[in-house]
Amino acid sequence: MFRPTLAFNLLVDRPPLAEVAVAVQPPQPDAQVYFVLPWQGRLLAGTFYAALAENALESTVAEDQVKRSLDDLNAAIPGLELAPEDVIEVYAGLLPGRRPGTTELATQAIVHDHGAHGGPQGLYSVSGAKFTTARLVAEVTLRTIFGRDLRQPLHAPERPRPLVDLTDQTLFSTAAPFAGDGHAIETLMRRLVREEAVIHAEDLLLRRLDSTGVLADRARASDMLRRALPPLTPDLPAFERSATPPVS
Repeated sequence: MFRPTLAFNLLVDRPPLAEVAVAVQPPQPDAQVYFVLPWQGRLLAGTFYAALAENALESTVAEDQVKRSLDDLNAAIPGLELAPEDVIEVYAGLLPGRRPGTTELATQAIVHDHGAHGGPQGLYSVSGAKFTTARLVAEVTLRTIFGRDLRQPLHAPERPRPLVDLTDQTLFSTAAPFAGDGHAIETLMRRLVREEAVIHAEDLLLRRLDSTGVLADRARASDMLRRALPPLTPDLPAFERSATPPVS
């Protein structure tokens, strides 16, 4: 179900190379491409990968893995001259791999019917590959359980999406964008800017929020942003002229 691959990013004590993410690559043949981007005035780099045993459960990054990652960055960016003591933080986690002992990542979700393989009838397990495919994985899982033709749409009764409680959530409702307590919305916007690497207005409105709702009421979105985040307002004219969201 899950063959772990270690993935990690490094926050290092160097100023950002640019105001946006930059792709870099060591000069060796077939070397991996990394991204370096600004974060809290420092340089965030990755993603680095390492092979793990099939039964590994801990996302612990060893010192030699950090050292090899820094060597790659130093080779890709002449003059960076990073050493282990320059690492401020290591952000690590486990991703599903194709097979044990490699860094090749899984690209397809797994829906496992335990009853069809000698296990309890009616028990299913799901291992996903990406958050962005969760909706499709859920549909495939339901079709697997209920035996429906994958070519036929799943029909659900029409009902409005529930409004989002801004005190607990980080997304706005598509049905009623920017509805609710204005102070809560502005507080949420400031937190998104602080925690989600937001660098301009389009980045916040179209990538960090429910872009369907934002585009449905662009004027209100822009007005709310002007009040909540004055430093980002120089980018607002570009957002207001944009007909489609920028490519991530």
